[in-house]
Amino acid sequence: MNEIILVICPQRPSRLILAIGALAGLRTHHKNARIIGLSAAATMFIAKALPYLDDVWLDPRTSTWDIRGLLDLRAELRSVSFVRVYDFEQSFISRVYFHLMYGLKPAPEALASIPWSGDMAGTALYHNNPRKTGMHFTDRLQDQLKVAGVYEVLKADVSWAARQVREFSAPFRMNQPFAMLMLDRETDDAWPTERFAGLAEWLVSRKLTPLLVGFAEHPALADEIQRRCPDAIDLTGKAPLIDTVFLAWAAAAAIGPASAAMHIAAIANARCVVLCGAGADPAIDGPRGPRVQVLNRGRLSQIGTGEILTLLADLDANSNA
Repeated sequence: MNEIILVICPQRPSRLILAIGALAGLRTHHKNARIIGLSAAATMFIAKALPYLDDVWLDPRTSTWDIRGLLDLRAELRSVSFVRVYDFEQSFISRVYFHLMYGLKPAPEALASIPWSGDMAGTALYHNNPRKTGMHFTDRLQDQLKVAGVYEVLKADVSWAARQVREFSAPFRMNQPFAMLMLDRETDDAWPTERFAGLAEWLVSRKLTPLLVGFAEHPALADEIQRRCPDAIDLTGKAPLIDTVFLAWAAAAAIGPASAAMHIAAIANARCVVLCGAGADPAIDGPRGPRVQVLNRGRLSQIGTGEILTLLADLDANSNA
């Protein structure tokens, strides 16, 4: 591996999952290169699990202007001569990374030679589509890579999980029919706890075990759901990404707000009911998949349990997951 590629990973976990197809395309296009992902702490567990990156570097900063962290990061970024940089974040933090690598004001002729695929005007691979902010994130990445001459963007796929699995560590044996209640969320808008509990009770009435799933722990929410529905099993913070893929393959359904875990379920072809409210736009970064249904309201509290039950009216322990 002589060439080294840098990928600036999206800082939101759900968007990193949406980037799976683009990362697979990069791996195919740069098959002999070493691909390094630059990740925030919040997405490190995902970046390290994906099979498309040869190495993952952590942004060491503890705050936006952590001077020591900035200096350490600058030294690391400048220690390698990257033949290309693919910026999948395209935000203020991307500009910080750019200036750490190339200085505050590169001369125009130097700027034009920088192989930066992203939102830096004047660079060699500038993604200059004025409509990109209105695209779904997956489509935006595909458009960005085409500008950079990468046409191998692939359909998002999680079948690699079956090749990588060494053990199933989640405390649930999958020996009974179940559905997943996704408790993670990436906005301040929350679906009411009592509705999660009511949905869990309904699943039990259909002879389905409610699994409370999320990459983060949700002790207060999970405890209240289990208080009302003792049959619910709390796996939040206990099922790594690969385990979550296997759960999604076997689940009768997955219900909850848009999140990284919900995106995994959608890619795994699980039957998904995605709840979108304030701060979530399914047209921009909602889960995609042939079995995805979306309930989109101004706030999550405006989505009633009855609407979900209508979509899942045929769901029971004997239904085809």
